[in-house]
Amino acid sequence: MSSSRSKRSKNSSSRNRSRSRSIYKSKRSRNSSRNSSKKYHHTKTNYNDKNERVIKIPNDILYLIHITKDKNTENWKQVNSNQEDASQYPGAYFTLITKDNRLTEQLYAGNYCLIFSRNLLKKTNYHINVTDNNGFITENNTYFPENLKEAVEKIKENSSLCGIDEENSWKSNDKCMNEVVFHDAVSMDYLCMTIKKGFDNSFLPDYPIEK
Repeated sequence: MSSSRSKRSKNSSSRNRSRSRSIYKSKRSRNSSRNSSKKYHHTKTNYNDKNERVIKIPNDILYLIHITKDKNTENWKQVNSNQEDASQYPGAYFTLITKDNRLTEQLYAGNYCLIFSRNLLKKTNYHINVTDNNGFITENNTYFPENLKEAVEKIKENSSLCGIDEENSWKSNDKCMNEVVFHDAVSMDYLCMTIKKGFDNSFLPDYPIEK
């Protein structure tokens, strides 16, 4: 009898240990699943945060302009990226107009000035060269959306060196032309107005424009 009890006791103990291991594995599996779920959710949140950054537009920014020789801009659906020009960084090119450089910025060749909403800068697929460099990204000249405020400050600094001199011609200075290069085509939905380009920059509106 004692032998039989001993066997039953051993069997019972073995079953308990087996159950205990099974419960432990089950808990560990559930915890692992929860941790995995949390990890994935955390990663997803970071990904969204990175790609949905809120760009704060400095008050000094008025709008962006695109100069063209084409008078039929009403037929445009977008400002295309110049993918085929090897001498320039591929992209759609604009000039950033601020309170400080409105009258001093040297504009690109063309007869028509397309004025785009400053809200275009809330996108994240662009870079700014504070001086013309055919769009190419270089140190101390290129700024990105997260450095928009610094770019505006640098453009303000450069604007003091630019403008029209006493002989009624543009001062020869490579710091008088900035470029905003969008890496994809830009929709005409952001277009606010089209005006004829004048001899000097006084034709440019002196107030913020957005849409």
